[in-house]
Amino acid sequence: MRDNCADPARHPLPWLALAVLLAYLNAFSGSFQFDDYKVIVDNPAVHSWDAWFAELGHGIRPLLKFSYTFDWTLGLGIAGFHLTNLLIHLTNVWLVLRLCETFIPNNPLANSTRLPLCKRGRACEGAEGDFCFRATSKSPLTPLFASWATNRPSLPTPIQRGEYPATTQFMANGQSGFIEQQLLRERLRAVPLFAALLFAVHPAHTEAVTYICGRSASLMTLFYLGGLLAYAEGRIRENNFMLYMATPLLFVLALSVKETAVTFPLALLIWELCLRKRRGAWKTAFKAQWTSWAVLLCGALYFLFNDSYLSQMERSAEFNAPQGNLATQLTAFAWLMRQWALPLWLNIDPDLPLLRDLSESLLPLVFFGSIFALMLACWRKRPWLGFALAWAILHLLPLHLFLPRLDIANERQLYLAGWPLFLALAAELALRLDARSFRIACIALLFALGSLTLLRNQVYVDEIALWEDTARKSPHKARVHNNLGYAYKLAGRTGDARREFILALRLDPKHAKARHNIDQMEKAP
Repeated sequence: MRDNCADPARHPLPWLALAVLLAYLNAFSGSFQFDDYKVIVDNPAVHSWDAWFAELGHGIRPLLKFSYTFDWTLGLGIAGFHLTNLLIHLTNVWLVLRLCETFIPNNPLANSTRLPLCKRGRACEGAEGDFCFRATSKSPLTPLFASWATNRPSLPTPIQRGEYPATTQFMANGQSGFIEQQLLRERLRAVPLFAALLFAVHPAHTEAVTYICGRSASLMTLFYLGGLLAYAEGRIRENNFMLYMATPLLFVLALSVKETAVTFPLALLIWELCLRKRRGAWKTAFKAQWTSWAVLLCGALYFLFNDSYLSQMERSAEFNAPQGNLATQLTAFAWLMRQWALPLWLNIDPDLPLLRDLSESLLPLVFFGSIFALMLACWRKRPWLGFALAWAILHLLPLHLFLPRLDIANERQLYLAGWPLFLALAAELALRLDARSFRIACIALLFALGSLTLLRNQVYVDEIALWEDTARKSPHKARVHNNLGYAYKLAGRTGDARREFILALRLDPKHAKARHNIDQMEKAP
């Protein structure tokens, strides 16, 4: 008999912690970088609790600043910041695992015949309870439950989530069929763990974990995914506290970390519609989600009447015309999806063009159209893919169409946007490969991505290493060369610093910081 204690799928937390530790062990050698100085090191508002309380209600992102103040006053130096980031990441990995475990048993991925479960848990036709689906023979998992769908027995006990009829019912339809079905179930049971491990070690997440200021993305994601999990559990268990108290509270906390969490109610809607395809789903969804939509309304009013947020939105609105911003964001979407799929050219400051007309982004437009069409095509037949693509589109595109970013794209956007893509990848591999090939593919992918993460962490060891790497990947961006020059200047390499400042001015003659830096060097004795 197999020892269940050694089964990672049954005891996932130690394996998740080990994966995070191995992938980010060398992250503790990283230094403060880039915006860390403006946001933390040179920002007195996060250096004491009195300063934090004094700014409360005036500045932006109070909970994020709370976390910075906690680390600063803790007295552990930069190691304390790295430790907090790592713990946040580990918590998010666990949340991804739980969401995947919740998604699979209540989706056609695990119930290919889409038999409904009533509120008492019994299989029934046209049940009024949660997660009711119509029967279909097109699902890739149909053979797993075909015999049960055709000759459904009377069940004396409720079927709980993740459980199936007694073994004897399968045996009646053939010993070999039962064995094959059990093997497929075993592979599906590993999908949530594999998806969470991929999330844990993907190198694109280094910008949200190793880079201290990337905490704005990871901490917001913690409350965002926590709210989604609370909602999902509340719907399954019909728990009003989870639905109407915990979910909106976690949404408020996410907003207090980063304002881009405003997409949360739409994320709930995507989750709901993906798992509930029966009529009246919209009405049911709004009834379960109205508190989150109310929080969104209150948050929008707060942002509009807060001078700090309002000034940022005004600057953002003046950044580009609507058509140009659409073209720019389509290019950013395509670039971010490539960074997720092929993380070989990670870049903290990518040189993406600011476009003015949609005709300048025809290829990204075709790419987005293809992704959108694939999402619609997969919505019923392969819902894990439809959900993953809908989630990625929601979190990478719509918000920035209305509020353009000064930095067109950065990889930490993938931290929240990408986790369902890992679920879809794991599910597809489990369905298409035999058990041995699936294990080999899992190990190979985790090893490759973990190795890339370790290599990427080394880039954050100091400012010179980071900006030299960035200059190789964005050689025509003036800000990159100015930042590299400043890093050289701090290290006493004045000749190299002067060269980079001159190059920055050559690329952008109006670059004020490069002009100031070179003037300061000329005035120095």
